[in-house]
Amino acid sequence: MFAHSRWFLLAAILTLLFAAACGSSGSSLENGSGNGLVAGNSPVSDGGGILPRLPLESGNGSRSTSAGEGNGVVLGKDFLLQHNGLVDGNALRLASMEGEGGIAYGMYRFEGLSGKKPLGLSCDTAPDPDSKFFVAVANYTDMTWEWFGPFAIPEANIALGESSDRYITELGNLYFLVLTEGGSACTHFEASLNWRDADPIGDDDMPGAPFELTASDGEFNDGVSVTWLGGEGASVFEVWRRLHEAEGEAEAWSMVAEVEANEYFDTDVDAGVKYRYKVRSRNEHGSSAYSNTDSGFAGEGGGGGDDWCPSELAASDGTSTEYVELNWNAGIGEVHQFKIWRRADGGGDFQLIAELDDNFYHDTTAEPDVWYIYRVQRVGEGESCFTNNDEGYRAGSVDEWCPSELWASDGTYGDGVKLEWNPGTGDGTFKVFRRSNPIADFQLIGDTLDANYFDTAVDIGVEYEYKVFKFAGEESCPTNSDTGWRGEGGDGWCPSDLAASDGTSSGGVWLEWNKGSGNGNFSVWRRVAESENEYALVEDGITGNEFLDASAEAGVVYSYFVRKHLEGETCDTNFDTGYRQVTVDDWCPSELWASDGSYSDKIRLEWNPGVGDGSFNVWRKRDGEGFQWILLGNTAGSDWNDTIELDGGVTYIYKVVKLGVDGECASNTDSGFLGDGNPMG
Repeated sequence: MFAHSRWFLLAAILTLLFAAACGSSGSSLENGSGNGLVAGNSPVSDGGGILPRLPLESGNGSRSTSAGEGNGVVLGKDFLLQHNGLVDGNALRLASMEGEGGIAYGMYRFEGLSGKKPLGLSCDTAPDPDSKFFVAVANYTDMTWEWFGPFAIPEANIALGESSDRYITELGNLYFLVLTEGGSACTHFEASLNWRDADPIGDDDMPGAPFELTASDGEFNDGVSVTWLGGEGASVFEVWRRLHEAEGEAEAWSMVAEVEANEYFDTDVDAGVKYRYKVRSRNEHGSSAYSNTDSGFAGEGGGGGDDWCPSELAASDGTSTEYVELNWNAGIGEVHQFKIWRRADGGGDFQLIAELDDNFYHDTTAEPDVWYIYRVQRVGEGESCFTNNDEGYRAGSVDEWCPSELWASDGTYGDGVKLEWNPGTGDGTFKVFRRSNPIADFQLIGDTLDANYFDTAVDIGVEYEYKVFKFAGEESCPTNSDTGWRGEGGDGWCPSDLAASDGTSSGGVWLEWNKGSGNGNFSVWRRVAESENEYALVEDGITGNEFLDASAEAGVVYSYFVRKHLEGETCDTNFDTGYRQVTVDDWCPSELWASDGSYSDKIRLEWNPGVGDGSFNVWRKRDGEGFQWILLGNTAGSDWNDTIELDGGVTYIYKVVKLGVDGECASNTDSGFLGDGNPMG
C-alpha cells in the first residue's frame, strides 16, 4: 500500500511549533531510570540544549468516531517539528551531537482522542550500538514533558493508563517526542497508540500489558515462534499479526489467535515472508495496552534455518572506495557453490552478479555512493537456500566525499555571517571552525547536517576566517578557508530566521521569518536547490511574516530567501530549503495511452510517470470476459513497445503499476491494437 497519510495542518500550528524553547533544566539523560524520569525534569543537561514548548490548544475537540477500543499509527517521517533529524524513507534518523546540550528529536501527534483513555504508546525506534533514546509525552496536568527512558532496546513500550485526561488537549490531541542526546543516534520507524473509551472501570481491574515479545527469525521451517512476558490478571492473550511491509497501516493488523499461555506457534505463514507481531491481554474488564512489536519469519527452501544454509550476510557500508565487501557464514557440509544476488535499494528484481566457492566477495561493479541490497544463495545436490538480505554501498573517492567551495558573506547581513559550501557526496556531519586572528588556532563554533551555517556570535565589522570539516566515523576532511564579516546599519531592521517547510503540506511550501524592526514589505525569491539558476521572484508586496508558495511543484526541493524593502533599501534573510508534499495523485502514473493501429508490428504505450522515484510494471489482457491480466515486464521509463505474441484484429487492454518503497499505484487503463486490420472486440 502507498503510505500517504500526512495529517498535520501546518498553517494552523506553525507559530506554535516554532516558538522559543522552554528554559527548564534538570538532570542529564544519564540519570533516568528504565521506567521513566520524574515528570517535569528536562532531559537536557545544562549545556544549553533546546526543547520545544508544550503545544497549547483550546476549543471544543471533536469526539472520536470509533467507540470502545482503538489504535493508531504514525510513521517516523510524519513529524510535526524536527531538530537535527533526517527523513530516511518512512523513518526519521536522529543523530545528536556530542557534549552537553547536543540533542536531536522529532515531535509527533495523535488526533481524535476526546473522551478517550490512552492505554499504551509503543515506539519502534532502533538505537545505534552503545546509544539510547528517550520518549516524552506532553502532560497537561503538570504542564511538562513527562519523560520515559533511557531505552537501549529496539522498542519503547510505555503504559499511559493512569489518567483519562492528563495527556489529552482540549482539541483531543496527544503529543510526544522521540529524542537522543550527547552523541547517541537512533532511527524512529513508527509509533502506535491504543486507547479505549473513558469509563469508571478501575485500573486495578484491568489486566497487565505484555512486554518483551520476540518472534523467531527463520529458526523453524514450519512456523514462527512468538513468546512474551507479563500480562498479570489476563484470562487470554490476543495475538495480532500483519505483513512486515505494511508499515504504518493500522488496518493491516488482524488477530490470528487467542491463547492462555505466554507463547504461540504460528503455522499459518508463508516460508520466507516476514511478519510483524504484537500481543495484548484481556479479561472480563477489558483489554490491556499492546506489547512491543517484533518481526519474524519461517525458514524457506533447502532446509530453511538448517545449518547447511548460509547465514549472517554482512555488506560493508562505505568502508572502501573500490568495492562493497560481502562476508557470510558458509554453513556446514561438503564443497558447495555460492551465487551472489544484488538489486538497487530503491526496488527492482535481484540480479545474479557472481558465482564462486568462497564465503566472501568484493563487488567492484557497484557504483560509488549507491546503496544496494545483497543476498547470497548456496546451491548443491538439488538444494538451495538464501542468507538474509543486507544493505551496503561503495564509498565515493575522498575528493568527491570532502566538502569544498566554502563561501562566507562580506557584510551582506547585519545580524551575522552566512556560510555556504558544497557538501560533497555521501553522508557526514559538518563542523564549523572560526578564528579572528590569522596566527590563532581555529575554534569549533557549531555543527550541522546542512551545507550552510549562520554565525550570529560575531562583532560588527570584524573580519573572521572560517573552515568547515566533514566527519563520518573517524574520517574528516576540510574545505578551503574563507573570510567574512558582519555588516553595519542593517542590524535589527533586517529580516531573519527564515524557515521553509519540508513536505508538511500538500498545498505548497510554507515560509515563515522574523520581520525585524521598523517598517517595510517583503519579497520571496526561489530557485531549485543545488541548481546554478538565478533566484527568481515568487511574490512581492508582502506585509506579514509568512507566505504559502502554492506554485511549488510537489517533491521538488527549492532554496528560498526573503528580501525586505523600504525606500530603496533592501536586506535579505538567510537561505533555507523546503519542498511541497508529494500526494498519492502526484506520485501515481496517469494519462496512459495505447496506440490504435498506428503500428503493424507493435502497440506503443506512453504515460505520465508522476513525481518521485519508482519503476513500472506493464500489464495486458485481451478485451472481453474471462481473460486474465498478464505481466509483460518492468521498466524505469515512461514508455513501452509491446511486441509479445500480438494477434491482428484483436483489441488489448493495458494498465501500468508504479512500484516504490512506499508501495504501488496503478494508472488508468487504455486499449490498443495492431495496424494490420480493424479490431474485432
